Amino acid sequence: MINLSIFKNLPRRLAYGTQLKPARDWFVVVGVVLTLLALNIVWNVINFQNIITEKTPPLATQTVVSTINQTAIEEVQQVFSTRASEQTKYESGAYTFTDPSQ
Repeated sequence: MINLSIFKNLPRRLAYGTQLKPARDWFVVVGVVLTLLALNIVWNVINFQNIITEKTPPLATQTVVSTINQTAIEEVQQVFSTRASEQTKYESGAYTFTDPSQ
């Protein structure tokens, strides 16, 4: 049979009294951390199994695929080409600079 005296004495061992019991506090902290760790492991295993079976995760939101705005892409490409031409001007020596420290 299971020894139930451990469970009978548990409230007395965890009760606050006039004495400080750091061991009790550490048991609580370690117990909470181990519980959170176990929950994290279970959650990750569930998500891993869902990924293997190609299911969506439980908390995944539905994403809306928007149409591609071609003019916006062309504008961004134009900005980058302008920056590239400015970079070549700096590298080729089209801009001259004087060092103010000399």
